Amino acid sequence: MSWKQTAKKNDVRRGQSGRSARLFWRSVLVVTTIGACIGLISVVSASDVVASESEKGTACSECHRVDAILIVGLVRTERAVVERELLFEEGDVASMDEIEESVQRLRNTGMFRSVEFEFLDRRVGAYDEDGEELSTDGVPGRVLKIMVDERWTLSAFFQFGQGGDTFQIAMGAMDTNLRGGYRHLEGMYTRLGDTNSFSVLFRDPRFLGERQTLSTSAGLNNRIYTFYGRDGEVDGGFLVRRRRASLGFERQWLDWFSTGIGSTFFADTFSYDMVGETRREAQEQGGGLSGPVQTFQLGVNGRLGKLDRDEYQRDGTVLQVGVEQYIHFGDAQPRSQRFRTSLRHFRDLPWNSTFATRAELGFSSAEQRHMQFSAGGLNTLRGTYDMRHRAPHRWLGNVELRVPSVKNNLMVLQHVVFVDAVGVTQHASQILDLTAATTGLGLRIISRDFHGLIIRVDYALPTLDSDGPGLSFGAGQFF
Repeated sequence: MSWKQTAKKNDVRRGQSGRSARLFWRSVLVVTTIGACIGLISVVSASDVVASESEKGTACSECHRVDAILIVGLVRTERAVVERELLFEEGDVASMDEIEESVQRLRNTGMFRSVEFEFLDRRVGAYDEDGEELSTDGVPGRVLKIMVDERWTLSAFFQFGQGGDTFQIAMGAMDTNLRGGYRHLEGMYTRLGDTNSFSVLFRDPRFLGERQTLSTSAGLNNRIYTFYGRDGEVDGGFLVRRRRASLGFERQWLDWFSTGIGSTFFADTFSYDMVGETRREAQEQGGGLSGPVQTFQLGVNGRLGKLDRDEYQRDGTVLQVGVEQYIHFGDAQPRSQRFRTSLRHFRDLPWNSTFATRAELGFSSAEQRHMQFSAGGLNTLRGTYDMRHRAPHRWLGNVELRVPSVKNNLMVLQHVVFVDAVGVTQHASQILDLTAATTGLGLRIISRDFHGLIIRVDYALPTLDSDGPGLSFGAGQFF
């Protein structure tokens, strides 16, 4: 059944959709106003920082003159990559806060297993990569020695995961430090259920040598969608073949404030290939398949807060807000909008433990079901079938306590206690309703040598409306 053929059937919903749209744009207006206020505060804060910097020369009691910077341990990474993360240059007077923040910036890149520093009182001359003096020329001075331990960032990878009734395998090659310049290049093949997908990604987190990110990706993505009714019974499904290309840009204005813009073009076709008879019959009873749809998406986003990393640990809070406009061509509604916000909070606890939380809120005006928000399975709600819950509006909450028990030169063994909860609804006014929840235990095996290599196993116990397999596993942290 085409979008035009369903227009009459949707007339009853339009009053509800109108109220949802009004609430949607009111939410956008509130968030935009808050963002403008925060932006004004950031400008004032930046001017205060500049003023304090100008007075630092005589007021700072923990300042050091950095006559030279010695970087030890670089293998593939260019020296300039390290230098541009520093808040000072050779010959400057730097406060201890600036030095520690610069070291943390290097840790946050993820390229180094460890980053340490110390001051040396010695002649300022030429040194080799191990810190040994090559020349006796030079005058006595204060040398800042930065010691790094590089991770191996060029690798082939194999990832797997299971959530609900869906099994995923991904393999490919990536380099998060391409040619030693802190650039990310990745090519990947993914098998999700019975479908195959291919993608390539390039990202430069320091585009043009500034704290700004340029990213681009392209791919052919195939996925089987299954839709469920409120009673948990299957009421439709189909295969979507999607060709897509995207381009994004983000500018970091302060350590805790950034804004971005992005666009994506994708073309969808729909079929019953590899779809079971039950889903096919239910889909036909609901109106059948849509015709081909092409979509252009334009979005803007903002980020407040900062996350620091030290190997497997995280500490800090980040709030992200995004608004997206979709323009559809073909057998679909002409336009749709989406608003989403997410909050992630990580806190260091004793014994190298971490308290981690994730909260998300989203509103959408999309009528096509596969364009709406979903929850369940691989990365949102453990212990439920993939895409078990779906609606235009959704909130999501995840809480984890991560406690390591074994730590050696090769790996870290981490134990996890978690709670997941989600609410999905057709009406924005009911966004705070609870739809499903699970709780359980997990295990993480974290490599200390290979960037991003984490094996995850979780077992979820049903709490509310969680009818899927309890065991899930995969690569990487759940969030």
